[in-house]
Amino acid sequence: KGEIGGFIENYDNLLDDAWVADNAMIYGKAKISDNVKVSGIAKIHGRTHLENDVRVHGDCDICGNINICGNINIFGRVKISGAHVICGNGNICGDVNIK
Repeated sequence: KGEIGGFIENYDNLLDDAWVADNAMIYGKAKISDNVKVSGIAKIHGRTHLENDVRVHGDCDICGNINICGNINIFGRVKISGAHVICGNGNICGDVNIK
């Protein structure tokens, strides 16, 4: 509250206490919910759904039919595309391309 956030295309992109900061963008049919935080210049689009306590920061591009849940930190230059379910606890970081 009281903080300028990043870009969301429509209200359906942002649910619960999720937050978009900096120059991050959520658009298309993508949704972030629960306590998800997206920042930096990250782009979340397609049919992506991030939930629980996922954190995305940096130059990340997540697009496709993707569901990421749990306590996962994604940072660096990470690109995730295609159709994936990624759940649990952990980090995806560095210069990573998941197709």
